[in-house]
Amino acid sequence: MAEAQIQVGLAQSPDNLPDDEAAEILQVGIGGTPPFLVESVNGDFQGIVPDIWETIAFVNGWEYELILQTETQAALDAVATGELDLLVGPFSITAERLEAVDFTQPFFISGLGVLLPEESPPIWERVRPFFTRTALSSVGVLLVCLFLVGNGMWLVERRHNPEEFPNHYLRGVGNGMWFALVTLTTVGYGDRSPKTPWGRFIAGVWMLISL
Repeated sequence: MAEAQIQVGLAQSPDNLPDDEAAEILQVGIGGTPPFLVESVNGDFQGIVPDIWETIAFVNGWEYELILQTETQAALDAVATGELDLLVGPFSITAERLEAVDFTQPFFISGLGVLLPEESPPIWERVRPFFTRTALSSVGVLLVCLFLVGNGMWLVERRHNPEEFPNHYLRGVGNGMWFALVTLTTVGYGDRSPKTPWGRFIAGVWMLISL
C-alpha cells in the first residue's frame, strides 16, 4: 500500500510563547478554509482552528487577539519576524518551513491509501466482466437496435439509393447496420448517407437516440 500524508499544526517563532504569569496579549494568526475556519457575518470565527486554539488558550490562561491570515507564506513570514506570536491553521509542514519556524505536533493528518493485489489476477478474471449477464444483454440490445435501424434504412433507401444500400438483402441491411454503427459512435465516415426524406427521418431519430 502506498501512502501520502499532509500534516498540519501550530506554527510559532522560537521562545515567543509567554510564561503562565505573563499578561501580554498574544497576536495569533489563523487561516484556512471550511471546515477549518469559517468567518461569520458579524466577524466571529468558527471551525476546527479557532476551537483548537480557544481550548489551548483557556487551559493556559492566555489572552490573545485573533488576526485573519489569507496568504500562507506571508503568515509564516510574519511568525518568523515576530509580527505574529503564533499561527494556527491547516498549513502543511515542510523542511523549508521548519527552518524558519517551529511547529507543534500535527492536529490533522490527511492520508491517501492505494490497495493493490499481492498477485496478478489470471486472464480469465480480467475478461470475465465482459461475459456477465449485464454485459451480454447490453450487447444483445445494441445488436437488435442496429439490426432494426439497418432494416429501416435499407427499406426506404434501396430504390432511390441502390449504390449505398443495394437491393440484395444481406448487403443492403449490412450497409444499413454499418451506417447505424458509425452514427451511434459519432464517427460519421460519410460513406453511407440517406437520400430520401424517410431515410433522413430515421437517421435523425437514431442520432437523437444515440446522443
